[in-house]
Amino acid sequence: MMKDRGVKKEPGRSWIEANNSVHAFFAGDQKHPCVDKIYEYLRDLNERAAKNGYIPQTNSLLNDVEQRQKGPTQIIHSEKLAIAFGLLSLSSSTPIHVFKNLRVCGDCHSWIKYVSKISGRMIIVRDSYRFHHFKGDWYQEGEASGNLVTACAKCNSGRSQTVEEAKVRLIKVSKFWSS
Repeated sequence: MMKDRGVKKEPGRSWIEANNSVHAFFAGDQKHPCVDKIYEYLRDLNERAAKNGYIPQTNSLLNDVEQRQKGPTQIIHSEKLAIAFGLLSLSSSTPIHVFKNLRVCGDCHSWIKYVSKISGRMIIVRDSYRFHHFKGDWYQEGEASGNLVTACAKCNSGRSQTVEEAKVRLIKVSKFWSS
């Protein structure tokens, strides 16, 4: 139906900054120079998350027809790849900051909670609607509207940011939003 009307679905894409460079990932991405290392680590994270109680919510990933049409790597959402890369690339004291062009699905949201807990890392995901702030068992979200962005937009120093300050942080990845 979408094809008949000429409507195209925007592909999910996530960005993360590591070592003064912005890295972009699509769902099922195979083009990153560290792809083998990322997928190996992702398998390890999935096993550890499952041992801690994570159960994939396949109904939020793709419908049955889409699952049959796509290969197993294509249903790995971009934020999972970006987070795995961040965990591999950044020091253990550095929070993981991921920016995503679409809304985070329920499965990825649940997965990130478990990964934050098992890795002991703070993970902040900015999707198209809000900031999602994960730290172990703790989670909080905040909308990017009004004068202040709530706790989910806290910077490394722990103080709240204004929306303008949060936007300035996004400037480094803004060129990727339009490409």
